[in-house]
Amino acid sequence: MFPIVVLELQKPDKKVLSEIVTNHHQSGETMKFLTENFTRLMAFMVIFALPVMASAQTTADIGEDGPAFVQIVHNSADPAAAEVDIYLNGGPLLENFAFRDATEFLELEADVLYEIAVAPGGSNSVADALATFEVTLAANTSYVVVASGVLDPSNFADNPDDTEIGFNLEIIANVQQEASSTDDVIINVFHGATDAPAVDILARAETPITLVPNAAYTDAATITVDPAEYILDINVAGTSTTAASFDADLSGAGGAAVTVLASGFLNVEANQYGEQFGLLAVFADGSTALLPARTAQAQIIHNSADPGAEMVDIYVNGALALDGFAFRDATPFIEFPARLTHFVAVAPPNSESVEDAIATFELSIPEGANWQVVANGVLDPSEFASNPADISTAFDLFVLPMAREEAESGSGVDFRVFHGATDAPAVDVRLADGGAVLVDDISYQEFSDYLNVAADMYEIDITAAGNGSAVVASYGLDISSLDGGSALILASGFLDPADNQNGEAFELLVVLASGDSFILPLSTSIDSDMNTAPVAFEFQGNYPNPFNPTTNIQFSVPNTADVSLTVYDLLGRQ
Repeated sequence: MFPIVVLELQKPDKKVLSEIVTNHHQSGETMKFLTENFTRLMAFMVIFALPVMASAQTTADIGEDGPAFVQIVHNSADPAAAEVDIYLNGGPLLENFAFRDATEFLELEADVLYEIAVAPGGSNSVADALATFEVTLAANTSYVVVASGVLDPSNFADNPDDTEIGFNLEIIANVQQEASSTDDVIINVFHGATDAPAVDILARAETPITLVPNAAYTDAATITVDPAEYILDINVAGTSTTAASFDADLSGAGGAAVTVLASGFLNVEANQYGEQFGLLAVFADGSTALLPARTAQAQIIHNSADPGAEMVDIYVNGALALDGFAFRDATPFIEFPARLTHFVAVAPPNSESVEDAIATFELSIPEGANWQVVANGVLDPSEFASNPADISTAFDLFVLPMAREEAESGSGVDFRVFHGATDAPAVDVRLADGGAVLVDDISYQEFSDYLNVAADMYEIDITAAGNGSAVVASYGLDISSLDGGSALILASGFLDPADNQNGEAFELLVVLASGDSFILPLSTSIDSDMNTAPVAFEFQGNYPNPFNPTTNIQFSVPNTADVSLTVYDLLGRQ
């Protein structure tokens, strides 16, 4: 069903469109009217697009006797204005008013000149004000006053349409505090994202419906829609390029009026890591909520064997996401807002902020996608052995799309392989003793397609590409307990640690969708030049862990000796 869209036109001779649609809606002939007049309705929308989209502006219209009503919304994403104090005519009105907070509609005397001052949070008096604005309000009129922009535009990304982005109070006049019918929801739309271009707001449908066309920064509009569930796509104006998508469940909002603001920054890195772009819904009672963004998922895996990156801090959009993330650690699949640009920064452990980052990467994940993102390579390739095929070994994030969290068929185990050993040549992965080739000729940075195998125990050989007799090493692969699951197997570490700052030696790392990871036990070592004898005691723990009824334990000792292992439970019982 098409939503009913009523455009609130400001000129008297344009009101006929609103009245026609409203009258038909009230008489129960909505669908008939839309069917018969859809083309004409679209034409009206196109013709009247410019009158509808008017910049929010201060108004000093004088109406009849009565009060004015004002709702104040803090929508300045400048981190320096995260909390502000609001003064009215020199007296405190709002203290520590936070970004994306709002008041209810406040009743004020009309036709009076007001001074609204904005000061840093925790200010002592109006003398601390950052900016002061003069406003006169009309009687019997409701306003939404939006604190918008940034304090020092030179420290932020410019607006793509060259609109001024300095801090300001943008005033939307003649808003309604509620709809006249429970069959309607009134939405006041305001573009308040300083670094976002002009956008179209569309309701997703088989043929997308343009709710708001060509809205630039500080533009405002009012629309009326049916109470229903919507998916809202924010497109670059006049294009099919979707910058972000959001769920808007208005099915229970019949009779309400809500202000929806474009809020935050599209590019947080270029804007002092202020809050990321979103759609902020503000209701008449002052309650606020971010509309849920359509999402994607990503699993992050640390597979950089560089000793200088043995443990790192990971920041996402300026916020610490992973503290002390160790080599061969992995996360479960994490939800991210889809399509928006996310900035993933890697910093040394115990970093103080994202400013300590040694590398920053941009990721934009398609809606509904599942990615595995592998941190791999070395920080300074000149200090490490080159790749045999001259492939770059610089530290980077490698994206493995279409990741599976379970077996596609529901049985067996789906697995794929990623070659993450910087100094290793192309290899084949085979079943042991000349068995079938599982992965053929995979080079550093490459990943294989998924392969489904029975949940069982296997012996696999890593061989030189195309040469089944040149076995580098053999491993035991026990996936008997993973029926219905999935796994990523990574070549991890260095073939020659001595030539790579004594980084971790070559292993096969298995990462599960849960984020659990373990090293495959080495069955045999064929090339003594690639796997030197142990020089110290090493105990690598057991896998799987927890286990029932069996587990595998890998260890090494520097000298030939009888070895006894004793297993205890958490209570100390043997």
